[in-house]
Amino acid sequence: MTRTVVVSDLHGRADLLTRALDHAGFGGGDSLIIAGDLVDVGTDDTISLAEELGATVLAGNHEVSAAIGLRISPQNPETLKMGPELARRFASGEWPLATAVDGWLITHAGVSVALDDIVMRAGGDPESVATVLNDLFRTEISSAVRRMPVTWDDLASFRLIGGEMGPLWFRPMSLHHVPSGLRQVVGHTPPEMLSESQLAALESRGWRLVEPGNRGEAASAYRYAVIEDGESRVEEAPL
Repeated sequence: MTRTVVVSDLHGRADLLTRALDHAGFGGGDSLIIAGDLVDVGTDDTISLAEELGATVLAGNHEVSAAIGLRISPQNPETLKMGPELARRFASGEWPLATAVDGWLITHAGVSVALDDIVMRAGGDPESVATVLNDLFRTEISSAVRRMPVTWDDLASFRLIGGEMGPLWFRPMSLHHVPSGLRQVVGHTPPEMLSESQLAALESRGWRLVEPGNRGEAASAYRYAVIEDGESRVEEAPL
């Protein structure tokens, strides 16, 4: 039976990925998606590990910031040096903004109501939404690279790679900003930022949050999602 494991926000910690995959019993026939933010904070080469595992890697706000020369905190000096290679991967489509699996849309931070027109244009179908998002993303990345270095003011003019409601930066703190009828698996927002009622409301709208939250000494588990037979669940791998 084919399963898809979704992780996010590794931030230079290879052990988070290996523990999640061990906990999931990841093996032959399973697929892996890493929903952005492999870099910064830690120093492990999570990109090489992702490639070795044959993962689908999606854009995160940390990788995109480096690709367009934008300084973000925290940011490792080595990440900025990777900027041209990251920009190439985005512009070529090697690392897309979005993907869809079994009726679930996967991005780094999630699609908000600010992109309702795109969702409507795609007929609400997650695969079609991902296709439209990826086409627009490649255009925006290419435009931003030509404009480098990009400032925070410049970033706000880009609909997908910038803006608090964009799929690299959105945090679903208000249910009014969360679209209904579009099931999504996202990272970026630690569930600890939300109340139990907010989390329950998001769950009811088909949102699965896999940002791991606390990575320090107090951390006890790392979140990941499993998509199987059209359903998705969040698991926690002990640390």
